[in-house]
Amino acid sequence: MRRLTFMDLKEIDQIEKSMAEVITDRLLYMQLFLASQCNFPWLCSFLIVTLQEGYKANTAQKILGEEVTRILHGEEGVKSALAATAVAAPGKAGTAAGSLSADALEAISGDMPNVNLEKENVLGKSVVDVLVNAGLQNSKGEARRLIKNGGGYINNAKVTSAEATVNETDLIEGRLLLLAAGKKSKMLVRVQ
Repeated sequence: MRRLTFMDLKEIDQIEKSMAEVITDRLLYMQLFLASQCNFPWLCSFLIVTLQEGYKANTAQKILGEEVTRILHGEEGVKSALAATAVAAPGKAGTAAGSLSADALEAISGDMPNVNLEKENVLGKSVVDVLVNAGLQNSKGEARRLIKNGGGYINNAKVTSAEATVNETDLIEGRLLLLAAGKKSKMLVRVQ
């Protein structure tokens, strides 16, 4: 039987599930005892963080990200990184164009596809047309299905109707639009 190492697991949630549901007491002890030396610091920090009252998933990752960013880029770097991260999560940042900043979008624009579209190809057009014109969806049918299934977003706000149109008020600082197909596939549209 292959010995399970915690580094094989991709997320802390998976580790917690295996610890709570699958692994017997003896097997868990053996796995911890036989864990490689390189995994030991990680295991210790995992236990310290997860055993604290009020632990939430990804807490360790958030702390690590903030502290390393603070060391390398200072407090302003942390603020910028947190703002950029909030922008990247549909439904978690503000859901109106006014709550997203062009600076935060520009900061993360290198990490997502970008496209330039003329105003006449965006304003007054249906969200379906804009998703296709931007290249985020291959066809209008695909875009309609995406919206029907709850996966279409404009500026982190879920699009509820395939008949919805893009208006001037949807533009961030009059020039940007953040499109998303699902929670991870995003595109920044620069409207010219």
